Amino acid sequence: MTSVRLEGIVKRYGLFKALDGVSFEVRSGEIFTLLGPSGCGKTTTLRVVAGFEEPDEGRVYFDGEDVTELKPYERGTAMVFQNYALWPHMKVYDNVAYGLRIRRLPESEVRRRVKWALELVGLSGLEDRYPHQLSGGQQQRVALARALVVEPRVLLLDEPLSNLDAHLRLRMREELVSLQRKLGITTIYVTHDQEEALSISDRIAVMNRGRIEQIGTPEEVYNRPRTLFTATFIGRPTMVKGVISRLLGGGLAELRAGESTVLRGILMSGSEAQPGRPGVAVIKMENLHYPPEPGETNRVRGKVVVSMYLGWRVHIVVETDDGVRLSALVSPRNAPKPGSQVELSANVEDVLIYAQEPEV
Repeated sequence: MTSVRLEGIVKRYGLFKALDGVSFEVRSGEIFTLLGPSGCGKTTTLRVVAGFEEPDEGRVYFDGEDVTELKPYERGTAMVFQNYALWPHMKVYDNVAYGLRIRRLPESEVRRRVKWALELVGLSGLEDRYPHQLSGGQQQRVALARALVVEPRVLLLDEPLSNLDAHLRLRMREELVSLQRKLGITTIYVTHDQEEALSISDRIAVMNRGRIEQIGTPEEVYNRPRTLFTATFIGRPTMVKGVISRLLGGGLAELRAGESTVLRGILMSGSEAQPGRPGVAVIKMENLHYPPEPGETNRVRGKVVVSMYLGWRVHIVVETDDGVRLSALVSPRNAPKPGSQVELSANVEDVLIYAQEPEV
């Protein structure tokens, strides 16, 4: 198993800086996910690790060895692409065997490894089919088998499930994690799907505009996002803009929005937050409760202006008298009707307050 370390990676395309000082370490044998919106630098980072892109600044290390100048085939990585990139004129067997044959392995060793890889991904018996004769899930498995058959030091996955339908994507996600745990191979996974990242990862790096916003376990980035971007990108957040009215001590602050809406929560910004400074309170929709829960300090009253049935929950939007809107997920059993006057509550620890730069 191999560890991977990136130090200060910068990648420019003309005047555009795609990566701006990206640094992180992937531990041996873990699933490390790069998560972020389209254009944030996820795939470029993966291609730098693979050797398909040469950084303008910074270094790449495998097990402490500098591999920045090595060619892709010299690094011992294998990559599964979003579109699978299977040879349409080759049968399944030949697609999987391709990487072994260009390495000039004996045909007996090629047969042994291809048989092993196809059994591993559950495709035994489909060796003679062409890609167009396979389902999307089967094509994805062929691409995975082709990557694993060369026994890479590091497995690189670039949104490998994005072309599958929702049910198949969920099943393949489970199978992929099971397979990775079985092999123990160091894996770097790229996705813009936060649920996918949260469910499969040992750790997640949240990216934005070519930079790392936060690195942590799924629980850390979901429950304690360090930046406003991470807080609003991960989960189903509701945001309330206002002014930080008081610092309460113990890492807590009070934010006032409109004339009467007041929220107390954990101050995430640090020492730069001062009373009178603009701020944003972020609350996960599932942490706003209706009916209110006893003992929760934050109470907001308003009218239900939107109600959307989701099956397992009802998404409601409540608007206060001073125009503040909050979104909540409530039980279908007691969901309020549109036009109803309701009260929502939230625990102080579930309200995260971020200071913002004053508008000029």
